[in-house]
Amino acid sequence: MHLIRRLPKMGFRKPNPNYYQPINVGRLEHFGKGSVVNAASLRAARMIHGYNQPFKILGTGILTKPLTVQAQHISQAAKDKILKAGGKVEEVKNESSAGK
Repeated sequence: MHLIRRLPKMGFRKPNPNYYQPINVGRLEHFGKGSVVNAASLRAARMIHGYNQPFKILGTGILTKPLTVQAQHISQAAKDKILKAGGKVEEVKNESSAGK
């Protein structure tokens, strides 16, 4: 049998993929009016599992409170919903995910 048929298939995969922890906008209703939502506050509320893995704010759900959201990644739909509720969006860079 030829060598190429004896070896396993090795399709293209990123060696170190980035896995984001998804947070929907509807879950941000947990926070009080005018509060700052960042990695530390999400960790304290047990919505993310750690600081070393980046998270992403997604646009599913309804937000009625003005919040200041500081996140590494945020979808356009989530930005629109946060701004419509009277909040602010700040994109920050995380040192642990900057080199990936």
